[in-house]
Amino acid sequence: MNFLVDEPMHIAFCVDNSFCKHLAALVVTIQHHCSRPIHAHLISSELEDVNLHALLSLESSTFTWAFYKVTADDFIKLPISTRFKSRMNFTTYYRIVLADVLPPDIKKVLYLDADIISLGDISHLWDTDIEGVALAAVADGLLGNQERWLTLGCQLPHYFNAGMMLMNLDKWRLEKLSEKTFSFLNERQDWEFNDQDLLNLALNDQVK
Repeated sequence: MNFLVDEPMHIAFCVDNSFCKHLAALVVTIQHHCSRPIHAHLISSELEDVNLHALLSLESSTFTWAFYKVTADDFIKLPISTRFKSRMNFTTYYRIVLADVLPPDIKKVLYLDADIISLGDISHLWDTDIEGVALAAVADGLLGNQERWLTLGCQLPHYFNAGMMLMNLDKWRLEKLSEKTFSFLNERQDWEFNDQDLLNLALNDQVK
């Protein structure tokens, strides 16, 4: 995949009202370090007007927003592990459907968790070659040391952190990877690391 420098980078965030302030901090730090144009995609079930207006106020000539409302009823019954029940909800699953929610002309997207601060230019992440793979991600050091892939029954010995993913949306759409990822939900009742476990299991052989 070759992209021109002046084409906007597509970045996606999935938040609820409680995480908007964290997302605002992330956006400000991204803008501070990155001069390339960015088109940000925000996926949520419902945001209060005050939060939406606050995020919109961060628009600039090089940073623009698009908002997508998903139906909470489609996700609200999805399980959250007992480990994270007090600080996580079904919003964590929204990242799995990015290929289905975003317009089909968007070929790739950089997904970022809202509880991140950018200390440098993220352009090099966007420029990573993901031809032939579903996504590029960073290995999870803690869970990798615990050999989490053995617990999940993965074929290949690696486990990535789903908080930052450069996603090949064309491949996700072609191979119906959202559907594949959700298909593992029924295999056990308590996925300790929720959608991150599902993503690692479904995409074990398709990660850079």
